[in-house]
Amino acid sequence: MAAIGPNHAALHRAGARIVCGTDAGVGPTKPHDVLRYAVSGFLPVIGMSNAQALRANTSVAAEVCGLGHRKGTIEVGKDADIIAVPGNPLDDITCLQKILAVIVAGKQIGSPS
Repeated sequence: MAAIGPNHAALHRAGARIVCGTDAGVGPTKPHDVLRYAVSGFLPVIGMSNAQALRANTSVAAEVCGLGHRKGTIEVGKDADIIAVPGNPLDDITCLQKILAVIVAGKQIGSPS
């Protein structure tokens, strides 16, 4: 992120839509759950607020993928895919790193990590 950080920061300041993504799942060094750690990298390098970083991973990401009509925000009629964390990510974005529960289609799945 260090080499491309200034470019991302300039794009953010210019009003570009920024979406957080990873190469999660492509190999052992990038397991599927790395996105929860990548979110906090947006803040110091790009200059996003916690709320902007959360939107980059939820509502903005869903819109860019063409899924904003069913995902990305908690609303009646949308898929109920959410995580529970021990705190308020608007206050401390790193609380996303400790997932207490995963809810997919309104049902809790798996074990917390």
